[in-house]
Amino acid sequence: MKKFAVIFQVAFFIMLCSCKKESEAVSQSYTIGFSQCVEDMWRQITMIQMEAEAGKYPGLHLIIKTASGDTDKQIEQIHELTDAKVDLLIISPNETEPVTAAAVEAYKKGIPNIIWDRKINSDQYTTFISADNYAIGRDVGQYVLSVLPEGSSILEISGLKGSSPAIERHK
Repeated sequence: MKKFAVIFQVAFFIMLCSCKKESEAVSQSYTIGFSQCVEDMWRQITMIQMEAEAGKYPGLHLIIKTASGDTDKQIEQIHELTDAKVDLLIISPNETEPVTAAAVEAYKKGIPNIIWDRKINSDQYTTFISADNYAIGRDVGQYVLSVLPEGSSILEISGLKGSSPAIERHK
């Protein structure tokens, strides 16, 4: 829950910092576009929290688009948000490589963006917020080694092969 609050506060801070005068920040409206990759329980709760937090700020409009695990759909939705000229774009990429071009295109058009939870293959974004997936994978590996007898066979079950958490946790 606190992770979202930090994300939202960073997003709102970025928007306010782009304003020329404090008085303009009060009278203007802002639109945040959020491109969500999938709809698991954790992400649904995050979206509910985002909507609740956005409701606290008059003039702030939140558009959430969920791709339901469909990378092509997510790319299309990112283009829609970019074409709508949102003031800030938050992207949680379904797959790293395919979503990169759409995210970079938005960034090059001057839309500040937050790449959230999963990476893109570029450094052309405003900020990135995520867990340390290498450390998570290492910790799980060390735990497995500590509880299984030597010579045990292990089956690795991972997430979407093209997502940065699955790639990094495997490594």
